[in-house]
Amino acid sequence: MDFTAEHDLGDIMKVMELCKNKTGISDEAAKNFKPHQVPQTHDEQCYLACINHELDFVFPNNTMNLERVKQFYAGLKTMYPDPDFYEKSIKVVEICATKVTANSDDCAAAKIYMECYVDEANKIGLKIPGH
Repeated sequence: MDFTAEHDLGDIMKVMELCKNKTGISDEAAKNFKPHQVPQTHDEQCYLACINHELDFVFPNNTMNLERVKQFYAGLKTMYPDPDFYEKSIKVVEICATKVTANSDDCAAAKIYMECYVDEANKIGLKIPGH
């Protein structure tokens, strides 16, 4: 999927629905899923992995597609009141991109990325959306 600043919530919701069907996550778990929260169950990890792949945030070998992720965060610049949101987000993403080795398990990689994102965001005072 070519994710640009023009994407809207509806497009993301379509990806989430597609991944719900692909992974078999329960309706309740999908409904309660928060994009910037560490997935606790295997189903949640696989659901997040699917979203990451469908939005091209990771390459097929599970390494991070930094250019795509930077493009995504650039599209969010105007949505958050913190003027340093973009720069802080990119710093966190660049750190977390080093945490997963190529060809790691999809579901495990998704959890590792999100654990890193939450930890590193907290360290630098990045306000995580929805938290």
